[in-house]
Amino acid sequence: MSTPPSIQQEQPGQTPSIKEPPQPAPPAQNSSKWGVLNIFVLAVLLIDLLLLTLYFWSIPQDKFEHFGKVAKTLTEWLTAIVGFLGYKFGLKRELAVPAVLREMPIVVFTAILTIIVIPLILPFYHVTLTVEADGKALSGVTVMVDAESKSRFGGSDEHGLLKITDLLPASHHIHVEKKPEYESQDHTATFLQVLLMKRIKLPLKRAEATATIDTTPEGADIYVDGSKVGRTEKILPLTIGTHSIEFKMPGYRIPSKEIINIVTTEPYHPPPWKLERILEWKSLNVDSFPHGAEIYVDKQSKSKGATPATIRLLAGEHTIELKKDGMVASGTVSIPKDKGFSKRLDK
Repeated sequence: MSTPPSIQQEQPGQTPSIKEPPQPAPPAQNSSKWGVLNIFVLAVLLIDLLLLTLYFWSIPQDKFEHFGKVAKTLTEWLTAIVGFLGYKFGLKRELAVPAVLREMPIVVFTAILTIIVIPLILPFYHVTLTVEADGKALSGVTVMVDAESKSRFGGSDEHGLLKITDLLPASHHIHVEKKPEYESQDHTATFLQVLLMKRIKLPLKRAEATATIDTTPEGADIYVDGSKVGRTEKILPLTIGTHSIEFKMPGYRIPSKEIINIVTTEPYHPPPWKLERILEWKSLNVDSFPHGAEIYVDKQSKSKGATPATIRLLAGEHTIELKKDGMVASGTVSIPKDKGFSKRLDK
């Protein structure tokens, strides 16, 4: 029942004034009643958190360990709860839960979270691999993704392109299966590459086999595909395919280039290549200080004479030893490169 207005007594000659009763305060905005808006916001928030949990648990196990999934999920929910309570009590307005859900920052945050979460749980992302080797596209290459036991994407086409579909936006392990002449390879497609659906270049390396290269006699320089790689006998890594082999050795005839074909990764043991000796005699001037030293070649017991002298030797490497009255000097010469040999004798 409303209070009637009171009439204040005035002095004679004045108009009486009517004093209105005080008006009740407007209802507080901190309403604890649930409406359509706050129920909708709460439902969307819970759905977003559930979808985010589903995303974490859908990430491949080998890229996201079980402990990490649990930790991420707990962190997600705790962050949501702490953020909600912080907003509720941090403004010092003692807002009820329905009132918090009607706050504009909460509504905007929920909308943004929904926009972020929904694309995360839709597996419509893809990456395209460009498979090549030696600068050329490779067809028929198959891959397995994450923990798959077999390929489900077919092989790369004639342009070396292979599209990997139905991916979540996360990092994924891609295993390129081994082809007969190429090595298997592992690659990681990053989160951004999947999110932006990038094209990834994937160069393959040719498989290798060990090849034992030898000659008779040993010590010849080996040239593989025109490059010197050492001397015989030598074990070399050679890629699958054809290679040219050439040998060079002073005093021996250079044989024609040999073409070998490596077809598997099994060790390759061809028979030794036989080199033909060239009987090419060259002169070598030998001297010593003091003069008169006996000359011995290649540890032979018979002297070639006394210094100074000019001796004839076959092309190739030779050891020279000079001896006189208990004094000795020795060294190595390469014929026909070296024209002379001179040493001081020491006891």
